[in-house]
Amino acid sequence: MKNQNSQYDIFISYRREGGFESAKMVQEKLKGLGYRVFLDFEDLRTGKFNEQLYSVISGCNDFVVIMSPGCLDRCQHPDDWLRLEVIHALQNKRNFIPIMLRNFKWSEKMPSGMEDLKFMNGLSASDEFFDAFIKRLISQLKSKPSIIRKFKRLWVILAIAITTVTSFLFLYSSYESKRQLEQVSNAVIGDIGLKMTRLNIELDGIAESSKKWTAFYQTMVTPGDETYKSREKESFIQYLNYREQQLQNVD
Repeated sequence: MKNQNSQYDIFISYRREGGFESAKMVQEKLKGLGYRVFLDFEDLRTGKFNEQLYSVISGCNDFVVIMSPGCLDRCQHPDDWLRLEVIHALQNKRNFIPIMLRNFKWSEKMPSGMEDLKFMNGLSASDEFFDAFIKRLISQLKSKPSIIRKFKRLWVILAIAITTVTSFLFLYSSYESKRQLEQVSNAVIGDIGLKMTRLNIELDGIAESSKKWTAFYQTMVTPGDETYKSREKESFIQYLNYREQQLQNVD
């Protein structure tokens, strides 16, 4: 049974020689789609790191193993890490997905404890049709994307809705007051509205950006010093740029 407190959904096992590049590509693609993916490095396997690996495997729904050419050759050794990871995943009944790379061939005699691996429903990787391959892989996963990523489009829709409503209120107020219309140009409001619309704002960001927008709106429609309003406009645009950069760095 999966540990509900696990930090990861998917464990990727691989042989560094011939398998690391493919493992990294799969990890990055799945992470971009909202999955929590664990990818270890063989040179970190020292001390009690093996216990950490076993804990991560036990906590994941899915176990993906990259089958590169010759990856099974060393699995006859009882202390081989690829062998130990595979056996631990099999014993814990993880959802098992072998990915066969080009030129990979099954051993006629499988290493002890790994015999069932040969009969798993695996996938053949394709460099030419990588996106199609990822779709097939996702269809075999038990894991689901994290909630923020899964509903990313919903947050964008909410951000657009906030921008639309506040823009309408502004335009209506401007229509009622010629002086207000002179104080805040449609070009300014349009520029900021578009900037908010195209940001992929997550849940907390929507609330924060909405509050700042409301404060900015009140400042702009209230009669006052035009120099101060100009500074406020630049400050708000800088904030949006900061939010955009921050969201681009979200992993």
